[in-house]
Amino acid sequence: MAIYYEPLSLVLATLLLLLSSIFLISLSEATKNCGVTLDLIHRESPLSPSYDPSITHFERSRNLFRRSISRHSALTSASFKSASKSPDSFEGTLTPIGGEYLIKISIGTLSVEILAIADTDSDLTWTHNGDLAVETFAFDSSTSNGSVVFPKVVFGCGHNNDGTFNETGSGIGGLGGGTVSIVRQLETTIGGKFSYCLTTLDSNSSSKISFGPHATVIGPKVSSTPIVQKSPDTFYYLTLEGVSVGNEALAYNYIPNFNSKASFEEGNIIIDFGTTLTFLPSSLYKGVDSTLEKSISGNRVSDPQGLFGLCYELLSQWGI
Repeated sequence: MAIYYEPLSLVLATLLLLLSSIFLISLSEATKNCGVTLDLIHRESPLSPSYDPSITHFERSRNLFRRSISRHSALTSASFKSASKSPDSFEGTLTPIGGEYLIKISIGTLSVEILAIADTDSDLTWTHNGDLAVETFAFDSSTSNGSVVFPKVVFGCGHNNDGTFNETGSGIGGLGGGTVSIVRQLETTIGGKFSYCLTTLDSNSSSKISFGPHATVIGPKVSSTPIVQKSPDTFYYLTLEGVSVGNEALAYNYIPNFNSKASFEEGNIIIDFGTTLTFLPSSLYKGVDSTLEKSISGNRVSDPQGLFGLCYELLSQWGI
């Protein structure tokens, strides 16, 4: 049975990870246990080639929310298709389902540069034209003098390309958990690890994604949660136990007026690099919605954009 989700307007999924410095010695040592740090370019940031300085902050936020809703709808469909598709099949229509961050990848001995959508919900790295191939990938690391080269990386080239390539980039950088993803193919070099640190949209500096030994995040304020292994292995599954609103805790499988702690399935959500909003199961969302409504004193209004159900008139004394 499919679980249907609704956007939670007051909770945004922003995972901030502190990055350590990564020092690479030379290109010849890229085959050893080393690391690389790349720039992550948000599509709405001034550093993006698709940045439109004429739109307002409100319009930019609205675009973010709409893309999140559209991507969620596509992911819900794609997850079930992936579960039934043969893992050895690479043929089909290339349909990117949006994404918020771009990375630069140089492919081949001639170093053809593409600006790819960084996607944790895709395995195979794709470009526009050609076929399945094996090539040398080079990444311009911000923590080394020059590029870091990785030979014999499998990637695909789409013939039937739909989606958002014209708007955002010339391919997909597959960061999923499957066998052909960049993370898995370079596992002997980077240890299958990556972390990222996100800046604000109006920042003049780019976000960063770090691969390898220095992707480990440590410190007294760092919290961790296990990634659950499930099928399809493309996605990174986490276990959501519930949501707290003030002092009231709502279990994942929230049932109104039912106080006992109910069980929940491990790996019941995925963490998605390309989605701004958090999506919850309908039953839990409704519980959060009603609990928030009881906690907020204000004039409830309808969203003129038709995106969200829980909106309030902004009063100056609220100081927001």
